[in-house]
Amino acid sequence: MAEVNLKKEEVLHVAIGQKGIRVSGSGGTFVIREFSNGSFEPIVIAGGAGGDGGQIGHEWCNAQLNEFGNGSKSGEINNNIGGSGNSGETHYNGGAGYKTNPPNSQKNYPKSFQDGLQGCHHGCCHDLSWSSFGGGGVGYDGNGGGGGYTGGNGSSDNKMCGGGGGSFNIDPNGTKSLGWFDDGKCEIKFLKTYYF
Repeated sequence: MAEVNLKKEEVLHVAIGQKGIRVSGSGGTFVIREFSNGSFEPIVIAGGAGGDGGQIGHEWCNAQLNEFGNGSKSGEINNNIGGSGNSGETHYNGGAGYKTNPPNSQKNYPKSFQDGLQGCHHGCCHDLSWSSFGGGGVGYDGNGGGGGYTGGNGSSDNKMCGGGGGSFNIDPNGTKSLGWFDDGKCEIKFLKTYYF
């Protein structure tokens, strides 16, 4: 949760992440401010969980409350802040980040915010129906990483979960919590009008 001041002419872009199915990482949920000059600033980004086709339940499969993405094994993180997660297999399966697409990104790879937040889909991954809007990666021999502020790493082994995506909150007094297990959700509440 975040509380922010918005000005006239500013636009909010809201993208609701899709829950991953089977080996796919879930997409992140994004609330982004667009200024009148066309530049963007993240307000809140909730990372998506990594894929867990085997329902193993490793702790790194959960989204991160900080800005880092999780790796695909214990103690590993993606410290490329704002970037996409690393792939664990030949078919790209890391989750997308807010700022940048995966290295040498192709049209069917998961995409960053400015490129539309598509999930990984057929051609890079096994099944179109498994792609997760919000930058989720899809596994083939492994599990996909979650999308988020920083993407989670994909795994190279179906017995290892994909890493959850990182999160962001512009409000230093804002709150973050884990425990949402469905498609993403966003609630916006108007608090007060200020006149200058």
